Amino acid sequence: MRLDIQIVEYSNLFILLDGMMKPDYVLESHLLKVIAHPVRLEILEGLCGNQRCVAEVESLIEGITQSNISQHLTVLRHCGIVDFRREGNKRCYFLTNEEMIIRLLAALRGEHIVDRAVDQTSSESDSGVFEKSSPRNE
Repeated sequence: MRLDIQIVEYSNLFILLDGMMKPDYVLESHLLKVIAHPVRLEILEGLCGNQRCVAEVESLIEGITQSNISQHLTVLRHCGIVDFRREGNKRCYFLTNEEMIIRLLAALRGEHIVDRAVDQTSSESDSGVFEKSSPRNE
């Protein structure tokens, strides 16, 4: 499977117009297109809270080869969404902005983030970061 994605530098999603910082919607849309792939979403979820090597990511995703996962990680890395550290012969990948990815995944699922600093009633044993939102009465 060949990945036909135009790789653009996403280190700065804002452009300076008339002395004010404004979002660059073209770059943002390219970033969302890169993320909007089922395998990449699954990779991002697997990297939330964890640094993982390619083999560990492969064990989380059924039916995808290690070489295909490496290709997806390369696309995500070129966009600045993930980066890696070398540990011997391995590359261990991590999210560059974990909070943004957690919030994005929660928004896609209609969930809200439990803010541990604000929510003093949550116990330390809570494993999930996401909670289902209740439908709004409007």
